Amino acid sequence: MFPLELMSKYMQIMRKNLHKTYHNLNSKMNDYWQKMTKKEKKSKINIGEGGQAEGQLQESGELKLMESIPIGISITTLDGRTIEVNSTMLKIFGYDSKESFLKTPASTLYYDPEDSKRFVELAKKGMGRDFEARFKRNDGTIFWGSLSSITQTNSTGDTLLINAFLEITERKQIEEVLLESEVKYHNIFDGAGDAIITVDLDDKVTSWNQSAERIFGWKAREAIGKKFDELIIPRDMQAARKRMLREPLAGKNITGIETVRQRKDGSRVDVSLTISPITNIDRKIIGLSGILRDITGSKHAEKERLRLIDEINKRQKQTQNLAMKLKEERDNLQTIMENTVTHLAYLDSNFNYIRVNSAYADGSGHKKEELTGKNYFKLNPNPENQAIFERVRDTGEAVKFKAQPWRGATYWDWALVPIKDASGKVDRLVLSLTDMTDHIRAQQATENARAYAESILDTAPVPLVILDNHLKVKTANHAFFKTFKVSIENTDMLLYELSGLRELLKKIIPGKTEVNDFEVEHEFPIIGSRTMLLNARSFYHEGTEMILIAIEDITERKKLEKTMIENERLMYANKARDEFLTIMSHELRTPLTSVIGYSILLKEKNKGKLNEKQEFYVDGILTNSKHLLDLINNTLDLAKMEAGKLELVIESIPVPEVINESLSLMKEKASARNILLKKEFDLHLGVIEADRQKFKQILFNLLSNALKFCKEEGGIITVSAKKEGDMAQISVSDNGIGIKEEDIAKLFQKFEQLDSGISRKYGGTGLGLAITKQLVELHGGKITVKSRYGEGSTFTFSLPIALKN
Repeated sequence: MFPLELMSKYMQIMRKNLHKTYHNLNSKMNDYWQKMTKKEKKSKINIGEGGQAEGQLQESGELKLMESIPIGISITTLDGRTIEVNSTMLKIFGYDSKESFLKTPASTLYYDPEDSKRFVELAKKGMGRDFEARFKRNDGTIFWGSLSSITQTNSTGDTLLINAFLEITERKQIEEVLLESEVKYHNIFDGAGDAIITVDLDDKVTSWNQSAERIFGWKAREAIGKKFDELIIPRDMQAARKRMLREPLAGKNITGIETVRQRKDGSRVDVSLTISPITNIDRKIIGLSGILRDITGSKHAEKERLRLIDEINKRQKQTQNLAMKLKEERDNLQTIMENTVTHLAYLDSNFNYIRVNSAYADGSGHKKEELTGKNYFKLNPNPENQAIFERVRDTGEAVKFKAQPWRGATYWDWALVPIKDASGKVDRLVLSLTDMTDHIRAQQATENARAYAESILDTAPVPLVILDNHLKVKTANHAFFKTFKVSIENTDMLLYELSGLRELLKKIIPGKTEVNDFEVEHEFPIIGSRTMLLNARSFYHEGTEMILIAIEDITERKKLEKTMIENERLMYANKARDEFLTIMSHELRTPLTSVIGYSILLKEKNKGKLNEKQEFYVDGILTNSKHLLDLINNTLDLAKMEAGKLELVIESIPVPEVINESLSLMKEKASARNILLKKEFDLHLGVIEADRQKFKQILFNLLSNALKFCKEEGGIITVSAKKEGDMAQISVSDNGIGIKEEDIAKLFQKFEQLDSGISRKYGGTGLGLAITKQLVELHGGKITVKSRYGEGSTFTFSLPIALKN
């Protein structure tokens, strides 16, 4: 029920109770007066010398009757003398004895003496009933009283007043409070921002506040008394309203119903509706009260919100697709790096190893972890090559060399490709070495074979066969028989079985042509599957045209050529990987950085003001751009770490100082969320050797998670640092929402978030803790977590105080 109706009901009950109380007392007074009136016929009251009623009064028992009444009773003359009083009257006015009260003039008992005169005049006219005035007690305090009198004439003809007195101070105070409350709640009724309307059981308007006038256009004087459904209920919704009123008319409240109502001008307005029954003192429903809130604006805002959510979902889907593609490319790149035969090394600008692939490590004779952090030229001293490396670093121009001998036993094609940072400075280099030994040897073998073939013309060390002009085998050299292991008798059959060869040989003599490098792969009877290369020329022998066929077994060479093709494919794959890294580091991050920059300029309004919707859009662009940039950076960082290409810049850093810097960055966000940041430092832990930026990134990620998952009412985040042997142990503790035991194993997995509801509420990419773990392990440390669901979590990571080479 609306508070105004509650207050009205309360006041009705209070008044009824007060009236009932005083009615009971007045009934007792009337009983007293009736008894006194009956006795008046039998006896008269005389006034003694002391001012007291004597004689018949005492004998007839009126004093006993006066004392039996639980209200103040007195008998006074018209000139203001009190001649009799009961003990209740004495108690009300604070007198200890009847004598002192009787000596006090009745007029002095009034706070305002004029009230005494007015009452006597009313009493003379027979109107001395329920006269209310302020009175004074013996101690001077002021109080309210109600006085009623009847007149009686004694035997001597004097008119006396028999007075019944009731203290009503408490009732007066309650009435004042009720009046103030009624005024207060009437002001609330008209000052409410929502329309408040009441109707009776005939659906006629009984009250209509100012907000109802503002929302619906009807003035209160126009609306009160009219049928409610004729004022603001659209015709097509009247049946639905009748159904809606069944519950309130049955004594139930309905709240938060969204519906449509109609203004005076016919336009419609979206409202949120609350309806409550109004009851009288006897709890009988006498009407209904309604609170109607105009939600037209919020409806429009909701539509816009849903549109923006849809847009965000589309952007998120695009981002997810991009992330999946990035992950797929990263995985492909990782697979290529580890499966390529090309030796790959990732160096910093000082030519220290950041990471190498397995092929490089195997070829160098070292393990991967042995190479990481070591200088290339300390392991491979070569002033000439060092000068080339420095030129590439300083000019940013790649170099490639073909078939350079290494250690005198193998040959290498090698390339040195620079990678530039956002400022254009070379900060990384990729060294690729391809073992060309087999390729070179194949080329050398081919050259030798060619020279050998030339000598064969004289010495016939290779298979040669001579045919006559009818394509009959005339002879073959020793190498032929040694190669094919057939007799001269079976040579014809051997040649004829070679598909397509006979047709070519038929054209040589008449067409004066030749057969060059006719390649055939065939399953020979004895030597098995071989690839042969045939060349044929015509010549004259003893005046007869003959055909000389030279046959070369190129089976092994074909295998080498396939190996060369595969090597070339791997080289192209390596190049594709380098191009992909370049695109990721420049083509994506550079334009996205520009988008963020321009968004910040717009948000700062340096180029002009924005309206509310434009500010909302700019905030959306900035937030989503930063989120996408974080995702790209996190993905690249993770890829670099997994590829062993993330460089640590090791320096001596003071742990307390870096922790204080990190906490200061979080101070504002923590304060806004009522979160207390605490720190505990071990005096024995001062400086450690680590990458300052990566150390701060680890702390920032853990503090951000702690802030994000603190409870809504706030909490405490504690950062502690202490020395444990030769390790520095840093912990970040919170009393937030905690982690379920079964989810702890998933914490450090890439793109893994523990709960979809938490993801929607708190956001995130699922990469933060995975990157944190990689950074800690890259320093040679480890990270652990302890948590109790609903009570909080503690993330602890340990780093070596002094890094070993």
